Amino acid sequence: MAQAAFALTIVVGYAVEAVVVHGRSLLDLYIFIAPAVTVIASLPTIIQVLIEFGRRGIGQVYTERNRDQLTGLYNRHGIRQAFRTVLRKNDQNVGLVAMLDLDRFKEYNDAHGHLAGDTRLRITADTLKAALSDALIGRVGGDEFIVIVTRRSPDALTGIIDALRALVSRTGVGPPPIEGRVGICTASSVSPSALNDAIAIADAALYEAKRDPANYVAHTGL
Repeated sequence: MAQAAFALTIVVGYAVEAVVVHGRSLLDLYIFIAPAVTVIASLPTIIQVLIEFGRRGIGQVYTERNRDQLTGLYNRHGIRQAFRTVLRKNDQNVGLVAMLDLDRFKEYNDAHGHLAGDTRLRITADTLKAALSDALIGRVGGDEFIVIVTRRSPDALTGIIDALRALVSRTGVGPPPIEGRVGICTASSVSPSALNDAIAIADAALYEAKRDPANYVAHTGL
């Protein structure tokens, strides 16, 4: 808008000079002024529209590439990208990777339908985000979720482990916030190269929790 106003001021100045100094009529100047004013008014708008469409297109591509469309959480690719970004921005030294799998999700889908299953997945995602507000959370399978947390000391991970345990443990009246099992891996160092190992260990811990009906959380170290 500033550039358009500046250019318009110049055009008006030349027009005034032509009328006052050189005695030209506005009708004589119309064939020159009209196209100039049209370009000045329309070109910035066209450029801005093109920029905005490009920006939205890039944002949509990024979202589709890195986010799960159903839950809004990171997908498998996005969680890794977000983890690398976190490591570049802080100096935290220890990490936690947790894999969460819902109990009897296939049976739930068969009994209630896929729309109900989708709703359960979205509720699970919202519950994880509310309980673990500063964690990286992703949906990496049909009913499988991943949680990644980095801290400066191992003691700082205790609260995260307790929060995960509280989400799935059957200790109170009624069902837990999330009916599922959790496998946790804590690592003494965090890096993109160590992430695959931590995920594999957390996944193995998850299946250990699934094998024991009374065990909802399995925890191991890297």
